[in-house]
Parts: sequence; structure tokens; C-alpha cells
Amino acid sequence: MPFLEVKGLKAYYRQTQALFGLDFELEEGSITTILGANGAGKTTTLRSICRMVRTEGEIRFDGDDLTSLSTENV
Repeated sequence: MPFLEVKGLKAYYRQTQALFGLDFELEEGSITTILGANGAGKTTTLRSICRMVRTEGEIRFDGDDLTSLSTENV
């Protein structure tokens, strides 16, 4: 089972969609980097996982669904 699993992630800043259906899985103990040009969505991806922006899709951490949790509880 993946340690972090993201499926169909969409992120929004107010009415503007910033991520469009992002999918990835990370295994525990793996080392991963996110590369991209300015404005590609690197920071938005991390903010989405931490529940700091409005999202749609699935975010699971160690099997737990994060999408129903508040920022404080993540």
C-alpha cells in the first residue's frame, strides 16, 4: 500500500483552478522531488496535501483519507 496516494487532485484558488487531475503514489522510505517551471503547481501540490487550499479528489496518507480533515488536523 502506498504511504501517500493522490488521485484526481484538483486545487482551486477562489474560482481559479490551479491543478487538473494530478495522480501519484509514494512508498514509505522513498525520496521524491517535484520539478517544474515557475507556476507549474509545485507549491500548490504541497498546499493541497496539507489542506491549505480548496481541493477535489483523493488524498490518502498511510491509508487515512485526508480530504475530510481540517488543516489543523492534517
